[in-house]
Amino acid sequence: MKRLMNISVFLCFSMLGLLLMNGCGGGNGDESTAFTPTMISSGSLNGQSPQIDMDANGNAIAVWQENEAGAGYMSANTYKSGVGWGNPTVISHAPASGTSTPMFSMNSTGNGIAIWTQGDGSNTMIYANHYTPGSDWATANLISASDSFVANPNIAISENGKAIAVWDQGDSPPRNIVCSIYAPSSNWSAPTIISSGVYSAYNPRVTVSNSGRFYVSFQENDGINNRIKVLSYDQTSTWNTSSVVSFQPPSTGSNANGSAISANSSGLAMVVWQHPGYLGRREIHGNKNGTAGGAFKGNDYPISIQNPYPEAGGSHYPDVAADNNGYHMVVWGQSNYGQTNIYASYFRVVAPGGAYWTYPVVISSGTGSPQLPRIIKVSNGNAFVTWEQYDYDLSRRHIYYNNYVFSPTDPAGGWGAAKRISDSALNSNSPAIAVNESGNIIVVWSQNDGTHNNIYSWTIN
Repeated sequence: MKRLMNISVFLCFSMLGLLLMNGCGGGNGDESTAFTPTMISSGSLNGQSPQIDMDANGNAIAVWQENEAGAGYMSANTYKSGVGWGNPTVISHAPASGTSTPMFSMNSTGNGIAIWTQGDGSNTMIYANHYTPGSDWATANLISASDSFVANPNIAISENGKAIAVWDQGDSPPRNIVCSIYAPSSNWSAPTIISSGVYSAYNPRVTVSNSGRFYVSFQENDGINNRIKVLSYDQTSTWNTSSVVSFQPPSTGSNANGSAISANSSGLAMVVWQHPGYLGRREIHGNKNGTAGGAFKGNDYPISIQNPYPEAGGSHYPDVAADNNGYHMVVWGQSNYGQTNIYASYFRVVAPGGAYWTYPVVISSGTGSPQLPRIIKVSNGNAFVTWEQYDYDLSRRHIYYNNYVFSPTDPAGGWGAAKRISDSALNSNSPAIAVNESGNIIVVWSQNDGTHNNIYSWTIN
């Protein structure tokens, strides 16, 4: 989950020598930064799948899974602005099998919630733990049914401390999208099915606007096709009726999947997903609503390049971020003739009443095999993207980044050159990113030293 930031983040880059001026994307993918990453895990266990979020004062928390000899933990470390990282701490119960898939969300006042999946040998369940500034972590709670099989958790927390956790659940069809709502005054609600309960639904994603409106996107299979649906919740009423947002081709929605969703401060949402296109190759499609909590448009639209040639590959793993001016940035991986790149497109609102997507541009280095881009966007139109990428001989994966500096005259051309931030001699994966109103940026990832997977951090203050 990515919160919206009312900030001017990247002005500090010029002082740090990191501002990448007026690039067209790409660049020298072997060029690394001058900053040394910091290990934030214990170094004695295998750390994987880190997540991170940050408050308005530059304090951040990273959460990750650690596994050793078949047992699993959830661990966390706290970053204090002006001080740095502390010591890792375990936030789950005693070691358990199948502890994985951490998700974490923090609001601007520093309240945060982590959720994860955890098994008992027979079932997989959702656990949660709450962080309060000054009080540290509470005790982990079971928030799903104890006799369930769950997967794909996601979490978002609003400015007033209310949070929504979602996941998909079911031992046999239909699988359902289930939610639990956290309120500071009453803890977690009983889990509730929010999908149709008729067709199987999977892979929910949740986001919340600064105004407190939650949106959940997911894919639902009607027995023929996968369709992308969206629900919204405004904290004062029940869930609204789900909207189908994927339509073409065919009109039933085909096999759409892999959605991501973001909302701006006014409560307007943009959802993007993978969609079968020409000759079955995946494209990136998107749809948006016109009013907060309102219906989405009656047709979706392709964002990625539609390549008619059979040698071309498909598009995958989209991510989206919004700013408070109604602009959206989408990033994704796309294969063309054996080479995969990270692409980006900007959704720009133009007065009076107009809007358009910019032509997709390559923002990765043009070598290796980049994937899993993650984006943070800010109110002045700037953005920061990180991803994992194989080196030229496919022997190791590294963590790269690129940043976008908004230009009102050239909204597609503000990208710099892609740069590596992980150790070139080690294997790295699973980056996550956070940014706050004061211009702090932190990237975390998992990096193997030959013995263990450790969690590393790269910080700009």
